[in-house]
Amino acid sequence: MHISRFQILNYKSFLETSEIEFKPGFNVVTGKNNAGKTSLLETLTLQFEGNPHRTVETVPYPGAPTSNPSVVRFAFSIDKKELLRLIGHYEQRLLSRPVSGFAWPSGSYDGSPTSTDAFLRWVSGHDEFRIGIRLDKFQNGGARWAPEGPIFGLYPAEETHDNRPYFLPLRVDSNGQFGAPGSIVQGDQANDVSVFLAQTLISQIYRFTAERFNIGECSFGNNAVLTANAQNLPEVLNILQANTAKFQLFNDLVHEILPQIRHVSVRAVAGGRVQVITWPHDPETMREDVAVPLTQCGSGVGQILAILYVVMTSVHPQIIIIDEPQSFLHPGAARKLIDVLKRYPQHQYILATHSPTVITAADPQVLIMTQLEDCKTSLSALDGSDNRDLYYSLSDIGASLSDVFGADQILWVEGATEQECFPLIVREVVRHPIMGTAIIGIRETGDLEGRDAKRVFQLYNRLSKASVLLPPALGFILDEECRSSVQKEELRKLSGGRAVFLSRRMYENYLLSAAGIAAVANEIAGFRPDQPVSEEEVQRLIEAKRQRLDFYCRGTKSAPTTDWIQGIDGARLLTEIFVELSGSRVAFEKTKHSVSLTKWLIRNDPGRLREIADLLARILSAGGEQRLRQTGTVGGGG
Repeated sequence: MHISRFQILNYKSFLETSEIEFKPGFNVVTGKNNAGKTSLLETLTLQFEGNPHRTVETVPYPGAPTSNPSVVRFAFSIDKKELLRLIGHYEQRLLSRPVSGFAWPSGSYDGSPTSTDAFLRWVSGHDEFRIGIRLDKFQNGGARWAPEGPIFGLYPAEETHDNRPYFLPLRVDSNGQFGAPGSIVQGDQANDVSVFLAQTLISQIYRFTAERFNIGECSFGNNAVLTANAQNLPEVLNILQANTAKFQLFNDLVHEILPQIRHVSVRAVAGGRVQVITWPHDPETMREDVAVPLTQCGSGVGQILAILYVVMTSVHPQIIIIDEPQSFLHPGAARKLIDVLKRYPQHQYILATHSPTVITAADPQVLIMTQLEDCKTSLSALDGSDNRDLYYSLSDIGASLSDVFGADQILWVEGATEQECFPLIVREVVRHPIMGTAIIGIRETGDLEGRDAKRVFQLYNRLSKASVLLPPALGFILDEECRSSVQKEELRKLSGGRAVFLSRRMYENYLLSAAGIAAVANEIAGFRPDQPVSEEEVQRLIEAKRQRLDFYCRGTKSAPTTDWIQGIDGARLLTEIFVELSGSRVAFEKTKHSVSLTKWLIRNDPGRLREIADLLARILSAGGEQRLRQTGTVGGGG
């Protein structure tokens, strides 16, 4: 069985959500803190307490009564084999009778034994059933279960005025099929076999929270089923220990996820109890005396043991709910856990996380976003095929989910150098909080020219707009890089007015401070062992090289005398300066030395960065995007 549809009404921060779909395999719930992720998981266990939604709308004055009950409407899918197995464990179950005249491909229902037999054969001929249920939970602890049609996802049930519908007694015969029904009976909706199956589903749902389990010891027993709170973990592991091969596999998986644990075993302690111990050393030493009790291990160890036990020993598919795995596992261990879980695809996994590492590793079929607005949580689902497309698209542009996940908006910049340096300028020069803005470098800015420009900007726009997972693009800050006015205008149009260009050829042109270059060079070990670099010799090199035409854009007739810093190839100039000053000992590295130069300028000469600081301030401040669309450039370089 697996949950296929879910809706919440009147529970905690949920007033009324949209209906969301779950799928077999991995489903991930994500969202900001206190946005309802944990509350959603509580309802998914079907064992929550009634807790009505409370806002000024639902509680208009102090002491006003809250509406009852808290409700979940859900559907779960079950295959024929599992359905017959569960019903076959009992002598009889009741199935809501179809409305008179209901037709199926080979007949119609008229209430006679003949049509009833034919109807049940038709029902039994399906391989999978989708069962809808409404569960009401009251504040006094009461609960009300009722099927929601169509029954078994196949047919409408007969309705009665007194809420006492008619049922067909349902049995499983010796051939493993639905048997002869016998006499029709009356009952309430809770008698329907759908309700029985939904209540059975509870025992197949395990929720693992981020809290430490007190599961290191328990009484000796012979129950091999792990309880929902995992309190009998030592008991079930003690039973598993007797199955040598399976217990070895269990230990292999534990060691794969947590390499520091070489072995896990169970031993008897006083009072008829059993205790789990972990071996951080080679068990071949037989030194049980230095093994570490589970109660003295980190919280993640107990979680892993319990999760793995359920996943690898359950005979029938389970629903495994894991709350914030990154809170009790190192990112590497979290990835390995996901990898192990994927080897057991018969289970349905529902993970709540805000970790891009976990989301990427899970590659979920469904990603569900919780969003809190005006004291109400909403749910929205993104199909897994879209997720994978987005992951691949991010990879294509040199970014990753961890770069952008959780941001409110993205400012795309020329490359890795700007990605490192611009946040420094924002924090130290602009003194503006970046807050929820992610500044991300574009890997292949050359693709923004020529015939590929339209495709590339469409890719960026799709990444920023197509998913609740990814935030919108705030803008694109690009190098001027010898582009003509016509070319820049074309790129502005393709970007939807969000592309803006530096007035200088590239970011490195803002770093051409002789004092700064000398200071950074002298901080590099082995740059020039015999004597330090002086500001004057750096200035002489700059003056000499800025006269060369090959440092400027093609077609330049003569070297500029005043505005040379606008059009010179700053990165190439720095490269040659580093080579000549260091005697080829040190090569200029943009992402390393540009950052060092930026930091030096911020401390000693921030005015050189004022132009970029003003641009960033305009973009990040209120109304900045509109002004960008009007001007399209900074410093008159358009």
